[in-house]
Amino acid sequence: NLITASGNKNTAGDSGAGLHVLGTSAELNIKNMSIVANGNGTQGMSVNRGKLSVVGEAGGSNYIQANNNVSTTIGNGTGLYANNAGAQLIIENMDVEANSNGRYGLAAHGGASLNISGISGYNTLNVNNNVHGGLQTTGANSIIEIKDMLINASGNTLFTVEDNAKVDLN
Repeated sequence: NLITASGNKNTAGDSGAGLHVLGTSAELNIKNMSIVANGNGTQGMSVNRGKLSVVGEAGGSNYIQANNNVSTTIGNGTGLYANNAGAQLIIENMDVEANSNGRYGLAAHGGASLNISGISGYNTLNVNNNVHGGLQTTGANSIIEIKDMLINASGNTLFTVEDNAKVDLN
């Protein structure tokens, strides 16, 4: 099973997301599906104050690709993005790629949380060749948590942690 949400840009090319959840009561739950969210205007997958949960089958072959998300006018772009207090982006049992984005592979800002957990020795997180960094978190109570994932990062800074934010690796 596959969701393809790629190439979503406005006519100016400066905004657009593959999957976007907006609002404190907004929630999108996806199970046992792979997602391709490449080449969008600003984010491959994003959540602003709501919840986006993607759960793959344990030991299965589900994956997320969030690559080459770049605004053509301002150069921004993030593969997986959680923004503002209460925002939750949760990924379980998936291989994740967030490569060659205009800014970051993964980012949590303004009190948001981004949680990725896999099966030790089985799931991989690739954050390569992003312009400003692989993982970025900024703002009080912002957190990126990664558990039981093999992390590959090349061609960019792996972590940028700013302004009372946090990154936890297990």
